[in-house]
Amino acid sequence: MSAEHLTDFGCECGAEGCEARIEMTMSERDAVDHAGNRWAIAPEHQIMAGDRVIERHARFWVIESNSQDP
Repeated sequence: MSAEHLTDFGCECGAEGCEARIEMTMSERDAVDHAGNRWAIAPEHQIMAGDRVIERHARFWVIESNSQDP
């Protein structure tokens, strides 16, 4: 079995001017993309009121949002 490669993605925290980058495997990215109102953000980034962190990984966090757009 081959190891998955990391791919560079933009942080989806929604903060104006955020240019943070996060690395995820395609499997990790697919898991976030296919789970409703979930977004991948850089660790420790501020989240919007009402949103919550549901997963913490070394390279990224996953938040669940009350809105469709981060």
